Amino acid sequence: MARRAEPRRAAPAPPRPIDVNEAPARRRGPGERVNAELKNWKIRSSPNNADKLIAAVQTLMIASA
Repeated sequence: MARRAEPRRAAPAPPRPIDVNEAPARRRGPGERVNAELKNWKIRSSPNNADKLIAAVQTLMIASA
């Protein structure tokens, strides 16, 4: 008795480019907003101290929202 050939299933669709770009943008967004705020305040600091300054400004932005 011969076996019948089953229909082939289509491969899953690849993710949309918008979905692929959305995740990194979400992670990058808060830091970019803080950097923009620092530029508005015309604060210049060395890159060694930038992480502490960014964390402080981000805390202030979250508290005021």
